[in-house]
Amino acid sequence: MVSEINYQLLSQAINFYSAWYTCIEVPWIIPVRINYMTTKKQPVLINKKKCLVGSAEQGFLSIYDTLPNRPLMAITPCFRNDKKDAIHSPYFIKLELFSKNPFYNHLHYACNFINSISSYNLKIVKKRDHYDININNIEVGSYYQNRKHSGYTWSCGTGLALPRFTVANERRK
Repeated sequence: MVSEINYQLLSQAINFYSAWYTCIEVPWIIPVRINYMTTKKQPVLINKKKCLVGSAEQGFLSIYDTLPNRPLMAITPCFRNDKKDAIHSPYFIKLELFSKNPFYNHLHYACNFINSISSYNLKIVKKRDHYDININNIEVGSYYQNRKHSGYTWSCGTGLALPRFTVANERRK
């Protein structure tokens, strides 16, 4: 069961990020090989060669050669074969930030947006190959620079993931 998604908040995110990012449509069904460019997790299969996106990052990569060289954003559902609990669900919706520039700083914009809508201070957590933003000890976004695979280079990050952001923001310490 997925918690309610606040589409008004998603609209607010689109308006905020549109000052720096161009919103485009990306595929929601991708080649399985694209899934494995971003994760080792088993995708939600359509058939042997196609799967549902785990994030818009995968949708961007599936049309990489046609993308313009400017910061982009897209909204897709995200389908997962993960554990399921209060903050993990088999599907959710996410606004993803993306650039072919491998060193674009999506984290900067996301921090500004999240601080503008959150009643709690966010915490930036350095991981091995990326940064996370946490609210109330729940990861609400991940930010990668200089990602490389199969000749592609890019940067990406979470603009807003729902309902996870809402759950984290409402959880009391």
